[in-house]
Amino acid sequence: MDMPSLGLLELFDLTPAEDRPDYFRGPSQWRDVGTVYGGQSLGQAVMAASLTVDGSRPAHSMHAYFLRAGDPTEPVDYAVERIQEGRSSSRRRVQAIQDGQIILSMIASFQDDFPSPAHQSEMPTGIPGPEELPAREGNGRAHSGMEATLDIRILPDPTPLGGQEFRRMAQWMRCIEDLPDDQHFQRAALAYGSDAGLLLPALVVHDYLSDTKGLRAASLDHALWWHGPVHAQDWLLYVFETPQSGDGRGLTMGRIFAEDGRLVATVAQEGMAKLVGPA
Repeated sequence: MDMPSLGLLELFDLTPAEDRPDYFRGPSQWRDVGTVYGGQSLGQAVMAASLTVDGSRPAHSMHAYFLRAGDPTEPVDYAVERIQEGRSSSRRRVQAIQDGQIILSMIASFQDDFPSPAHQSEMPTGIPGPEELPAREGNGRAHSGMEATLDIRILPDPTPLGGQEFRRMAQWMRCIEDLPDDQHFQRAALAYGSDAGLLLPALVVHDYLSDTKGLRAASLDHALWWHGPVHAQDWLLYVFETPQSGDGRGLTMGRIFAEDGRLVATVAQEGMAKLVGPA
């Protein structure tokens, strides 16, 4: 099946149910690998939760589990539960549902901004800028349905990031479309992009690729912390590394920086990565 890929403006245009409060339906982005891209579920779930929260209260964290593979030819329903509403924070539980089965479960937290002392990790220096790197044909993501959403420029290996303890990788990414100047939408867009390539370090450190014969690899969970305003249509540097793997799982940690060096978000994900047949 060959279907046109949807952009984020279409993916995040969720339709509220007429007979169920806080219940939304979103379209799926087709992929020829036969499963829903995890970032789609993350972004749409954050968007659904945001639709039940006051516009002045942005998301600051989310924690999700991928429970089942979704069907990219079918829409996904999002059931939002208002589990906490405080004077300065709101928390929502979101279940992504297809054919009566939960494919993703998430809790997202929203909080008013307050002035406070601040610090952050420094952005790596001495690396090529996005315009110095070649664009990948079809953005390199046609099989993933991302050609209508993300421009990704992967830094060459080895990169100036170096490091002996961890396997480190980095890529520049940005959303292709002009997105609404709305932090609910922008932070959902960042959640969408945060799943792109995140498991790779845990695979390539052992000389595995996604097409290695006998390899089973899938995301198990995903955590994201937003640290301030997001502009997902601008170039963002995504640096990720794997501190540990074993027992059929691999852990990766990521940091997302704006071009001006501001740390925009921190990400963590554990994935299944094991050989079930000959390599």
